[in-house]
Amino acid sequence: MPELIIILLLILNPKYLAFSVKALAVFIIVRSAFISMTHLGVNPHELSFDTQSVGFSLYNTFFNTKNDFFFSGHTGIPFLMALVFWHDRFWQRIFLVISTVLGTSVLFAHIHYSIDVFASPFIAYGIFAFFKYVFSQDYKLIAAIDMP
Repeated sequence: MPELIIILLLILNPKYLAFSVKALAVFIIVRSAFISMTHLGVNPHELSFDTQSVGFSLYNTFFNTKNDFFFSGHTGIPFLMALVFWHDRFWQRIFLVISTVLGTSVLFAHIHYSIDVFASPFIAYGIFAFFKYVFSQDYKLIAAIDMP
């Protein structure tokens, strides 16, 4: 659901496209590095759901390794998008609510450890703040138009 909102927003607001895609790419690269350095596994007492009948076998085979804990993409990506759309109060609040709801949901569902969820906004902010300067020309497209 958040992915569809992000795609729709970027199509409707192309000024956000360059910076958002680069920020998301860096987020995924940084998260991949953290995942490869953090060797946490699934709790052996976790329930295993049979998703073969639901049609998710391709997804589970290639994309869901169940070992990608630190840090939470469920919380971090909407928070990163809240920072990107910070000048638009409506979308800022929507993404902050989505980040909070997803973070709470993955904690209650025991999909992530609490440190995965609580660290994610801080790491997302670090990525945003650093790459706001690295991709300054792309960020100026957003800031120059939106700021009074």
